[in-house]
Amino acid sequence: MNNDSFTIMTFNIRFGLAHDTDNPWGKRKDFLLETIKSESPDFIGFQEANDFQRDFLKKNLKNYNCTGIYKTSEKRWQDIPIFFKKEWECVLSDHFFLSNSPLVKSKFKESEWPRQAVTSLFYKQGKFICITNTHFDFKDLVQQKSAKLIKSRLDSYNTRVPQIICGDFNADPTGVCYYEFTQSNNLESFKDPFGNLHTPTFHGFTGVPKTGRIDWVLYKGDIKPIGKKILKNSKYGKYPSDHFPVSVKFQFNT
Repeated sequence: MNNDSFTIMTFNIRFGLAHDTDNPWGKRKDFLLETIKSESPDFIGFQEANDFQRDFLKKNLKNYNCTGIYKTSEKRWQDIPIFFKKEWECVLSDHFFLSNSPLVKSKFKESEWPRQAVTSLFYKQGKFICITNTHFDFKDLVQQKSAKLIKSRLDSYNTRVPQIICGDFNADPTGVCYYEFTQSNNLESFKDPFGNLHTPTFHGFTGVPKTGRIDWVLYKGDIKPIGKKILKNSKYGKYPSDHFPVSVKFQFNT
């Protein structure tokens, strides 16, 4: 077991209640599971997970626990859980809404949907890592507000613990929220393992890019990326989701 490195994946799995005639959840869930297992990441930040998708993943990813579930009876609710390998311990988990009232179900007035984030602190054999998983709404202003909120909440964490933010940001690296995370910070800013590579991640089940790279993994602290992938796996012309998953391997510096 390597305690000096870990891999994180961010994966928008496309909510299972969508009317996808050619790509319904039932026809792609096994390939999605195969895609995850082929990478075997330590951490996975999922977006758009309906309850039955989440339960399928919990049942079949037997080496993982999960955190960040928001308890609700709403049929179409989409969770953003973090799955983590069982050799890691989740010390703390903070679920909040991207709004002016983050501790109750709510949204910024400019947001189309109630959006969420999960920040969790993980520990293994003397190493800590703080991971935030999120899914942003669409407008520049609400994306900027969401980025500021996440940063302000992360400021309360121990600055010696490396931090990672992953998710679907509905914006490419030219967006204002990307600037908020990577440049407009008086403290240490977040870095992007892909740098200026604007490799697209949303493809609408076609494999052909439709937007820029809207699925990110950002980091700061005493870690460095030693590998990165945008997984474009397909089988018989079909894809596990309408987004390509993004995977980054990190190494602790000390």
